[in-house]
Amino acid sequence: MQAKFNSDFTKLNKFVKAIGEDSRVQVGIFQNRSQRKDNSTTNAEVGLSHELGVISRNVPIRSWLMMPLRVSANQIVKEGSLGMIDLLAQGYKDRVLKEFGFACENAILDAFRTGGFGTWEPLKPATIKRKGSTAILMDTGQLRRSVASRVVKP
Repeated sequence: MQAKFNSDFTKLNKFVKAIGEDSRVQVGIFQNRSQRKDNSTTNAEVGLSHELGVISRNVPIRSWLMMPLRVSANQIVKEGSLGMIDLLAQGYKDRVLKEFGFACENAILDAFRTGGFGTWEPLKPATIKRKGSTAILMDTGQLRRSVASRVVKP
């Protein structure tokens, strides 16, 4: 069963409009952090297969990116807003956006630590036996460590 979450991004959208559209935050797996040690696939490919699920490979949906951002939207705004007024007053708009990026990364890492806030489908017994662990999406830590944020200008 996939859990559903609703979030209100009204305040965040007002903030983005207020600071302008000349910069934005991206969060995810970027090319410079996508390569895996075994070179058989990339972290982006592994991440996508878990984010959306892969029926043909019996991989269930375990949203590690979008769901944590939706569920944690209020916390992200709270964390990202710390010191925002002072930073904006000093002209450090990109620094404010960086703080929001870090807050997004924290929400995603919380999802990894908590099995998607308890919503990710548990591993099958055969998978646990093969891996020797019940940890979900934490075998090597490569996917989790590849998550990053950056401020970009369009």
